[in-house]
Amino acid sequence: QIYINGTAVKSSTEQFDAGIISHTISISSIENLNSNDFIEIYAINAGGSATVQSGLLDTTFEVKRIR
Repeated sequence: QIYINGTAVKSSTEQFDAGIISHTISISSIENLNSNDFIEIYAINAGGSATVQSGLLDTTFEVKRIR
């Protein structure tokens, strides 16, 4: 999910079959931001035995300015 100033603006739900070792999830949104706005990104495992991992090689976050 993507949050701006604590409010959800975009979410994505994906379901994976058992036995998948690795999967990439992408979510994107174009939002009007002010200089004092903050962005939060959340990933949640809603059940099962899967693990949500993050780290230098696992997680990418990118913001671009569109004029």
